[in-house]
Amino acid sequence: MNFRIISLFILLSIVSFACQDVDWDKIKDGLEEQNRELSPVSFNRNIDQEAHEQMGEMISEGIAVFAFHPDGGWVIVTKDGNKFARNIPEECNTQLETYLANGHEIRSIAFPPQGGNRWVIVTDRAIFARNIPDECYQKLVEYNNAGREIRCVAFPFQRPNDNSWVIIADDAFFARNIDDEAYQIMRNLFQKPNPDDEISRPIHHIAFEPDGGWTILAEDYYFARNIDNECFERMGTFYGELRENAIVAFDPDGSGWSVIANDKFRTRLPKDEIETFEGSVGGKTIWQRMRDANVPGVSVAVVINNQLAWSTGYGHLADGADAAAHPESMYQAASISKVITAIGIHQLVDQGLINLTSDIQNNLSVNIPARNCLTGNPAIILSDVLTHQSSVMGRSTTFPLDSCSSFGSGGGGYGGYASTGSLPTLNQIIAGTGNTNSSPITRSRNAGSFSYSGDGYTLLQKLVEDLTNQSFSTWMRDNVLVPTGMDDSYFQTVLPQKYFDSRQVAAGHDTNGNRIDGDRRRYPEFAAAGLYCSAEDLARMVIMLNNNGMAGNNQVLSQTSRNNMVQNGIGVFRSDGSINANNNFYTHGGTNAGFKAIFLGFPSINAGIVVMTNGDSNVSNFRSEIAQGVIDAYGW
Repeated sequence: MNFRIISLFILLSIVSFACQDVDWDKIKDGLEEQNRELSPVSFNRNIDQEAHEQMGEMISEGIAVFAFHPDGGWVIVTKDGNKFARNIPEECNTQLETYLANGHEIRSIAFPPQGGNRWVIVTDRAIFARNIPDECYQKLVEYNNAGREIRCVAFPFQRPNDNSWVIIADDAFFARNIDDEAYQIMRNLFQKPNPDDEISRPIHHIAFEPDGGWTILAEDYYFARNIDNECFERMGTFYGELRENAIVAFDPDGSGWSVIANDKFRTRLPKDEIETFEGSVGGKTIWQRMRDANVPGVSVAVVINNQLAWSTGYGHLADGADAAAHPESMYQAASISKVITAIGIHQLVDQGLINLTSDIQNNLSVNIPARNCLTGNPAIILSDVLTHQSSVMGRSTTFPLDSCSSFGSGGGGYGGYASTGSLPTLNQIIAGTGNTNSSPITRSRNAGSFSYSGDGYTLLQKLVEDLTNQSFSTWMRDNVLVPTGMDDSYFQTVLPQKYFDSRQVAAGHDTNGNRIDGDRRRYPEFAAAGLYCSAEDLARMVIMLNNNGMAGNNQVLSQTSRNNMVQNGIGVFRSDGSINANNNFYTHGGTNAGFKAIFLGFPSINAGIVVMTNGDSNVSNFRSEIAQGVIDAYGW
């Protein structure tokens, strides 16, 4: 399927990274070469001379563990069960020798940065620790009792408190108070490309650098941030030789490091659609395209078999900040708000409070005047408003006010309001009075042709309030958002701090990547542009629409109303059926100042894609490139 058609729908809805990505062609070409034996190798820079020499003598056995103690010590354990240690706590050394004498396989040894008699040893059969954080120890016991294979324990040097650590197991990880982007990358790597798959990129190692950098290692993948360039390049060298980077260790004095590679890649690597997607967004990696587009953060959620199959985050919620983008991070959904509004309107139809063929003027408590140049008094038909074909045109297309032709261009959305100052009321927005920045809403043409209209959806906001006698935000949350499973979504001008803090909400950025208007503008035109939500919450909306209006046990929409949206396009945009007869999709994009988003639903295959970004991309249709990357990876 050629996803380029989506750009038509988008028009309607008007740092530095250090990452090594998989070169699949190189891997394929190297499969035959992999059959040769590869001896374990290491590369050290500025570490203790004796440690360097001992590693040289022991490397042929394969290094299972190499760890530095903050007080100047270190320990090496080989896969064959040999070990050499200097200046580590005596009790740790004794326990290690006991385990080795009893045939244990040593998987991880870690020392908290405070030094002294603080340490943990993990084997294939046991764990033993002294003076590590209580929560860390309890989680280790929990994982061990559950039969999980614990692969790595690590403690960051730079930490907000003493309860800072990470545990990596074969099928899960747990972390406290570590760098947020490191947490983001680990989450991404533990996603399953398909609901019934195993984790295809399991992590086996994480290491923290004294100045705040870190690196994460999986079999055919590595990611690093703020580490020594030569160290990163050495990992790339080993990777290019088809070696699996097994261990990276950073000397606590900040000057030394070691990279160890024991094994070659497996001969046949599992197919991983997530990794394929990440490496092919607009012909580059997603990180490269984010840099090209000056977009600091991206969140992606993918639906397969009407399940939230996987969700990922890339980059940060604000330029220069340390809060990473996660699938639960909150963005302005912009014009995707209209789809949620349409769901609410269809609910009112299901309840018999109004009909799709109704003239909503008869249900509104405010009068929507017709321009003098119009003949007659054209109705404002509900289905026409939902499909942008009503007599109400959009902002920037309504000038001059006494004209009924030669409308200006500029789209039909809203520009938003600065982060400070008063906001107009809904009635003032409709009347174009007070400090509103848009013109009065009028009937300005005869209905029947398309004209994208935020103004029309503002009238729907008023319609909901008049029919329900509740505020739009309250009624929509109680009747649409929560029943759909969008528990963390709100129609708000500013998200209340009782629900979210600043580290959970994305800031908007202009085309140069600079924050705008105190991080984000405000949109009291809730129905048209005022929804805050996450990629995961929007994925739940897609699941509901795919699943005949059902969200779990909640019948959010009747079958008729669901079909009117998904099949007839009354509230969303639809593909025309000529691209791929099996995988027709419904979609909507969103553009607010500093934010761009898009979702697609594929009802015939029970699939969907959500993309949310916090930038006014200077790359045309950047959000579409991301969605296209997912489509290409799965062959949809």
